[in-house]
Amino acid sequence: ETPKYVNTQKTPVYTKGDFLYGLNLSRKHISEENYAILVEGYMDFISLYRSGIKNVVAQLGTACTENQAKILKKFCEKVVIMYDSDDAGQNAAMRSIPILLKEGLIVEVYKNEGFKDPDELVKKVENVSSDFLKKDFYDIVKFSSFYFFKREKDRMLAKKHLLTFLSSSVNSIEDKSLKFLYRDIVKKELGFEVDITLNKEKGKSEVGKVENQGNIYLEIISLMLSDREACKTFCSEIDEGEFLDLNLKGVFVSICNSLDERWENSVDLILKNDKISNFKNKIIERMEYFSQNSPDEKKIKDILSILKRKKLEKKIEELNTRLKNCTDDEEKDRLLEIKTLLLKKLKGGR
Repeated sequence: ETPKYVNTQKTPVYTKGDFLYGLNLSRKHISEENYAILVEGYMDFISLYRSGIKNVVAQLGTACTENQAKILKKFCEKVVIMYDSDDAGQNAAMRSIPILLKEGLIVEVYKNEGFKDPDELVKKVENVSSDFLKKDFYDIVKFSSFYFFKREKDRMLAKKHLLTFLSSSVNSIEDKSLKFLYRDIVKKELGFEVDITLNKEKGKSEVGKVENQGNIYLEIISLMLSDREACKTFCSEIDEGEFLDLNLKGVFVSICNSLDERWENSVDLILKNDKISNFKNKIIERMEYFSQNSPDEKKIKDILSILKRKKLEKKIEELNTRLKNCTDDEEKDRLLEIKTLLLKKLKGGR
């Protein structure tokens, strides 16, 4: 059988894995659609582009390379893999998924069972449109499930290979927000948790770092979104007035008001809240840490103790200001007495 393509040799001025065929024509359309359809060869690109599917590029190889993934990331947030329907094409799709995910791209796969390749699809289907293609876009969980259960007769082995692949792929993601979201997708669709790989020693040091820097309020929000019981405790133990960080105070109140069946949606509330855009990555990072290191009773008590100490420190600071401006001796004595009591409480840690 005549090969579909003849590989071009690497030259001093051309390395196949560093380029995407047709990008000069499709880059504008890819940016407008915010996703790219990635095909294998130039004939697939030409056929789709002529049919009206303009947000397409060809990798000209058996699998996407890291450099090609980096290029795609500059123009869009999602890539749809549309390779040949044979085993070689499906295997290539599985190799490309973690490479694209690593660059922070959302990845879907066109499950092209009815046609040999995109070129044949265009020739046999009268009107190929984006809507026509989208109905066969599979997310990576559905596609990899289809892939392993089709190839492995033993269902237990298929599940094992599937979990290994998804765990590895999700952990290859460097974008913390995307990693967290994909973990939730796996749990929702398959019912099992993907363990997120984190440096636990780093996580422990970060707890101290958060507290030492005074970011205890950020830690509280992260815990509230990670653990429902911790959320209940904080909402009952912390008065709204004790939340001294004004940027996060509104988020704290909103989460406490969502302590019913809508609590799980509070993650979306955080991610979409413009007021905390500067803290989003840090909150997600701490949530990932708590997903592997469930907060115990001591952790909760320590945070409440720190918060109480901050409240006392603020009161003492206010008293110092009043004492500085006070001219009445009796009032000074009264303020000093209050300050002494507060200092005793502060020293006792209670």
